[in-house]
Amino acid sequence: MRIRRRCASRVRGVTLPELLVVISILGLAVVAVVPLVASHVKRAQVRTSADQFTMSLRAARMIAVAKNAPVEVLIHDVDESDGNFYEYTDSAGRLRRYHVPDGARIHPASASSIIFQSNGSISPGPRTVYIETEIESGTERWSIHTNRVGVTTVSHQILE
Repeated sequence: MRIRRRCASRVRGVTLPELLVVISILGLAVVAVVPLVASHVKRAQVRTSADQFTMSLRAARMIAVAKNAPVEVLIHDVDESDGNFYEYTDSAGRLRRYHVPDGARIHPASASSIIFQSNGSISPGPRTVYIETEIESGTERWSIHTNRVGVTTVSHQILE
């Protein structure tokens, strides 16, 4: 008998009020964390888009040199029907179109295209393209700069 009493006194369940308190705390934590995670996901998508655009420019330059023919990367600013995207023709002659994520915008600082010549350079002059998105502290901007000889670099800044 003593063994049963000892075991019975040690085994204890969770009461309904305790369970409700734990569930409430977990619910509040989820409500607080979801907007933070969503904001980081959006920023990661924009960063990935900037990296993809940089790789596309480098690919277009390599195609121009390999085919000994000009390759144009065309940037489409906000277009109601197709969205915000850029495109170029790959080495197999297929049109490659890349959309930037929702909430982001790609726009050139000057001309809406970058033409790589057969020697890898661009003309006329250097080009800069921005990929931007609004964040809680202002505007996040990725600047993709292609110099006259066709070398592409990326920089990042947050504008208030």
